[in-house]
Amino acid sequence: MRFFTTLKPSKTFNIGHFDALASQFFDFGHILQLVPQKHEFPGWWAKMNAFAPENAPLRPFVHVDLDTLILGDPSPLADLDTESGHLWLLRGFKNIHKGNSGIMVVPRDTTEIWADFIHEEFLTEDWRGDSDFLEYYPYRKIQDTVPGILSYKTNCHRSVRPPADTLAVCFHGNPRPWATLSGRWADKHYRMHAVGS
Repeated sequence: MRFFTTLKPSKTFNIGHFDALASQFFDFGHILQLVPQKHEFPGWWAKMNAFAPENAPLRPFVHVDLDTLILGDPSPLADLDTESGHLWLLRGFKNIHKGNSGIMVVPRDTTEIWADFIHEEFLTEDWRGDSDFLEYYPYRKIQDTVPGILSYKTNCHRSVRPPADTLAVCFHGNPRPWATLSGRWADKHYRMHAVGS
């Protein structure tokens, strides 16, 4: 499977953030691509373009949020089973009974998810974000198969360095990798891959 991310340019995200994440994937011999934005959705809902029918030829693929640090070889994510057609989400970091779409495997067939999403009109207050929406569908938990995926807030905040076998650190909100305390491990890792840093 290939690796993709979503970029909707804003005050929070720009092409430099994509370049930095792509550089981290390149360290391990992988190419990171952008999900084509076939539909104009506000804010984080832009990520739902991963499920758009126009992007079917690209699926299945691994989707990784821009505010993620890759510290280890992400190949195990690309090896996750897709033959069953299941959606893969992260197990929630604060609430293990919730799903988290910071890293996910988008299956080939997304017909039901897409139809429901468009029907919901996605702006309803019932959904706080794409993770809340997606967890209502049957999904497999990535950490049950791929270890080493941590949360910055929960597992390695501030000066606590992640274990050596860490694959990825998800930020899922503020602070972003590029806004952590200067000189600490996360700041150093991000700056090492950021163009012009």
